[in-house]
Parts: sequence; C-alpha cells; structure tokens
Amino acid sequence: MKKKFSDGTIRGPYTSAELFEITDKALKQQGLLPDILDYGLPTGHPVQIDTYEWDVIGIPNFGGSEGIYLDLYADGIVSKAGANMKREHVQLGTYKCLGRSKEDFLEMCRLLTEFVFWLTSFLNQNMDRFTWVGYDLTFLNDNGTRAYGLCEFKTKEKALERFEEECARTGRAWHATLLNNQTGEVEDLYAKDFPGKEQAK
Repeated sequence: MKKKFSDGTIRGPYTSAELFEITDKALKQQGLLPDILDYGLPTGHPVQIDTYEWDVIGIPNFGGSEGIYLDLYADGIVSKAGANMKREHVQLGTYKCLGRSKEDFLEMCRLLTEFVFWLTSFLNQNMDRFTWVGYDLTFLNDNGTRAYGLCEFKTKEKALERFEEECARTGRAWHATLLNNQTGEVEDLYAKDFPGKEQAK
C-alpha cells in the first residue's frame, strides 16, 4: 500500500532496515558517528513498521571474542496490518567497534543516545508516515488553522458520525478534513452537508 503525503511524496510504510539507514545517514551528516566504528549494518530481516506505538531501544554489549556491539530495536506494537496486534521486539540494525576499553564502551553508549534521540524525534515529527489504518478528523478554525483532531476511526462511517456529534456537542458548524490513512486522500467536511442533524447556525 502507498499514499500521498502533504509534501507530494508517494510511498508505503517504512521497514525496520530503512529506519536504521535513515537514522545512520542523519547521524553521519551531523558528524555524530564515532571514529571507532568498524561497521553499521541494517537488519537482514526487515519488518514493515506501520504504527507509531513503539519505542527505540538499544543494547550495548561485548562481543564473544572482540569488540563491542550496539543492537538497536523498535519495541512495541510495530504493525496493525494483521488481526493480532501484539508487542514485538524488532531489530533495526547493529553497530560494532573493535575496541573493548571503558572509553570505547562509553562512545557506543553515546551513539545509542544519539540514535534513540534522532529516530524518536523523526517519529514524533512524522506521525502521518506511521499511520496506515483508519480515518482521522481534523477540525479547523475559521482562519483555516487546526483547532483539534480525532484519530484512527476504523471506518469512514464512524468518522462521519463523530463529526456530526462534535458539531452538536460544541454547538458549532465546523469545517473539518477527513484523512484516509491508507490512501492519503483528504476530504472536506462541512456541517451544512449533513441535513437532518441539528447544527448550529
């Protein structure tokens, strides 16, 4: 599945490997990858990530014979594509250095901090790219700015019902947008288009 985003890009959900590569590239551009690294590799078993209900975690540990490894994971509900949503521990990728000193370990822990902070910020700033089910309502002020939103209705009918309820509850003839999270299509909703329901004038 793919959808069009507000910046004009069209794409499907990220994979765990992609998120590692995106973060790794950003850290490299900012000069935040330590010089002691031997390598950084995305997972060889990528998994689709289509929710934002997960945390970025990492585990630094000593290798069996040499070096220090930093394994990075998405921990939580990473997908709503299946019927059985459950918490998962999905690997994003791994960094390795050859040294084994205390200073080397601290450097890998610093890398963990930078990786978690950057990817968490990316997730929070791009939640629309991690929302692929249901419908979202955004209620707009008279000047077109966002007033508030209600998210992830399972069906369009449920979203429309809630729109009418909000107009009645607030006593206001709202203008809202309805976003289909699977396709990216946006529809304008106006209270006047729902005759038969008592709306504010």
